Amino acid sequence: MGRDFVRLADYAIEYVGGPEIEYIDARVHNTEIYRLLFNNGDLVSYEYSQDEGLGIRIYSKGVVVYSSPNIPSREAIDDTVESMVSRVNDLSRRIKPYQEGFELHPIDEVDIEYIIKEDRPLRDNVDEVISLINDLDKHIKANSKIKIVNRHYSLTYRIENKYFISSDRVRISSRIPRLILFISLTGKNGEFVSKSFSIGATTGIEFLNFDLLLEEVMRRVKAMENILTKAIPSPKDRFNVVVGSEIAGIIAHEAVGHPFELDRILGMEGGQAGESYLSYEDINMKIGSKEVYVVDNPSLEGEYGFYMYDDDGVKVEKRVLIKEGYVNTFLVNRFVGSKIDMKSNGASRAADFYHEPLIRMGITYFEEGNLSLEELLEEAGHGIYIVDYTEWNIDDRRINQRYTGFEAYLIENGDIGVPIKFPVLESTTREILGSLAARSNKVKLHPGTCGKGDPMQPMPVSMGGPELLLKGIRIRSRGG
Repeated sequence: MGRDFVRLADYAIEYVGGPEIEYIDARVHNTEIYRLLFNNGDLVSYEYSQDEGLGIRIYSKGVVVYSSPNIPSREAIDDTVESMVSRVNDLSRRIKPYQEGFELHPIDEVDIEYIIKEDRPLRDNVDEVISLINDLDKHIKANSKIKIVNRHYSLTYRIENKYFISSDRVRISSRIPRLILFISLTGKNGEFVSKSFSIGATTGIEFLNFDLLLEEVMRRVKAMENILTKAIPSPKDRFNVVVGSEIAGIIAHEAVGHPFELDRILGMEGGQAGESYLSYEDINMKIGSKEVYVVDNPSLEGEYGFYMYDDDGVKVEKRVLIKEGYVNTFLVNRFVGSKIDMKSNGASRAADFYHEPLIRMGITYFEEGNLSLEELLEEAGHGIYIVDYTEWNIDDRRINQRYTGFEAYLIENGDIGVPIKFPVLESTTREILGSLAARSNKVKLHPGTCGKGDPMQPMPVSMGGPELLLKGIRIRSRGG
């Protein structure tokens, strides 16, 4: 990270004081990205990019303004801050009087550095990664009973360095490496079927264990073989349905995480990402069965969505969004939360220096229950087991949703039966959460990239859960 920008961040903080600036923070954000793209085992692209700059945020007179100068000079900072103060004064007159503004909640003073070290950085081991993907691709071709006509691999290695300082005596330096491998496969046996998935972590390439990758890939290949050669049409009725961690995760992220973001709840995201089925007054409202426990916990080190302090300088905590079926808390950052006297729980994140931090998720999941998968299937009795999905959809208020299964089976007398083709779970958030009857005792998390904001800010996250038993859920088939 460039020392010039760090010195300028420290310099910017000196502007605080008096009626012109009540609060100021500065964030140096340096991102390095390495990306390898493969098609059918062949390396087609190896890219590198780096981006660095400074973001400054000022709060005064009930108004927040943000700017991102990328010229490393004191003159640029002077001009930027003067312009921001002028905007504060103008906006405070136009929007609302100062006495109707809000006061920022105090936060703890901190001076800390946290660094996540990788054992084997990608830049020093590119040839090994190329060899690993080549070997994986050869194994797929040699051991598939159907033709896998397209095999696409995209490996992204992102190193995020930050320096945050604020007039509240907060100073945080951090470094987090993130690795994610996206795999997309298309199989053919008269007709086509496709599946995409990712694995990822905050680590170096030591995470890319060949045996683990092979297991993950060949499970999807086996599912393709079943769909194209053995699967029967999906029945259509109401069933007891067991869903796997991938579907549990997308439900946790889309049907709980997003509508629990306080800026969406207050209507601040309505023109960009949508709204929420919740009101800020809905704390303690019953929203699901007593089996519904959904949390967002970015402090799980090693997971792709991990971080320790947010971009307001607040230490993260485990946010229990739904507890025993009741709304427990929302995702809150310092600035939006202060408007309605709700304290931050560390949910402020920015994708880069030129974007203002927004309320974002980190690691969102259903918590584990106390049953094994076998016991969960036995509890279901007769129904459908949907291991993962091939596509999903949800409306902008996060009420109506649809998940099309990929690997799926009938459940017959508590046992896994014949494979079925593309069952469709179409329901509402209330029905899904209300029908949750039991959870398995093992959580699995999946990496992803969440989009929000305008301009769009892609954010690394994780999502998942245990297997979930949903009772009496309507199942349709693709196309009908």
